[in-house]
Amino acid sequence: MGRMMKLRLMLAACLVASAVGQAIAQGDMSAQMKDAIVSFDSPAVKARGRKLQAAKDACLKKVARALRARQAKTNVILLTLDGVRYQEFFASADVSVDPNASAVKALPLFWSWMAPNGVVLGDPKQGSVMTISNTAYISLPAYFSIMAGSTQPCWTNDCKRTAVETLPERIKRELGLKTEAVAVIASWDKIADAAEHVAGAVHVKAGKWKASDRAWHDGTPYDDLTFPRAMDYLMRNKPRFMFISLNDSDAWAHEGKYPQYLASLRQYDKWMSMLLGTLSSLGEYGKNTTLIITTDHGRGSGPEGWKHHTDVKEAKDVWFYAAGPGVKRRGSVAGVQAYEHADIRPTVEALFGLVPCEGCTGKVISEVVSPVTLDACGS
Repeated sequence: MGRMMKLRLMLAACLVASAVGQAIAQGDMSAQMKDAIVSFDSPAVKARGRKLQAAKDACLKKVARALRARQAKTNVILLTLDGVRYQEFFASADVSVDPNASAVKALPLFWSWMAPNGVVLGDPKQGSVMTISNTAYISLPAYFSIMAGSTQPCWTNDCKRTAVETLPERIKRELGLKTEAVAVIASWDKIADAAEHVAGAVHVKAGKWKASDRAWHDGTPYDDLTFPRAMDYLMRNKPRFMFISLNDSDAWAHEGKYPQYLASLRQYDKWMSMLLGTLSSLGEYGKNTTLIITTDHGRGSGPEGWKHHTDVKEAKDVWFYAAGPGVKRRGSVAGVQAYEHADIRPTVEALFGLVPCEGCTGKVISEVVSPVTLDACGS
């Protein structure tokens, strides 16, 4: 209902109340009440009400069409790069960590053509805030928050499987999709515990695919195995929703090997460019796909601090990127409201034309998508 009409109706109600008050005070309620009721219930007011209802009905139909259109066409790919600091993401190698490091941007391809064609959040120099939602500053609690749309009771990397319906599970259920249309492919096997609360609900391949896979000391396969497998799955199946999670950056950082950490970022730079290029080659599928990229946590600073993130307050600061149909091409933005991990799920749901999940604490990131809701038609 329009604001002006609401004001008119409120005024009419006030006139009725005033008339009743005066009638009671003067002992002649019936005559004045009759006039007030006739005025409030006049043909003109009734006609205006019918016109408003017709406009609201038309609006609801329009909203319904928009929701169906989003649900029928939208695809989303979510890519996470584990433990990539905002310092390197937004700038270049950190000379406070390695005085011999090159001042060249760590992600030159990203900043030359990907960033200008999308929106980037989280640059502290621009006053843009993007943070984790949990207070543990560790990987698994972060992935739980992203998949659940709210902070979950998980404070370590040893949590059991999430207890709530996750983002991939809801997309599959609400849109009536086949299992292969919703996929999760990750280097780290614990991603499976964050991605679905019922094992087998969606297509998940997390950790080693083969016993012979080259891997880190904890058994996590290298990203140069995970990413090609994810790309192969993308091209063969064209999933409606796909979550790809890479891990080498965090592993190198924990080992304190800064040159290798930087090398992993440069490899990610090439892969991100390849991913966006592949989407561009996939016709209508690519045109209707939104790409979202983020990290699970930041890290500390300085020669020693950069290696760590657990209980390091600096690690709460992360970054976020999105590009796709409807996403404003603004690059790294300033002056926007603060966002966090829990906001990613409602944003993806809005892209699919879904209302935010029940129990979610996050909000839709308006720089990525405007939620289509019944609120647009008034109360």
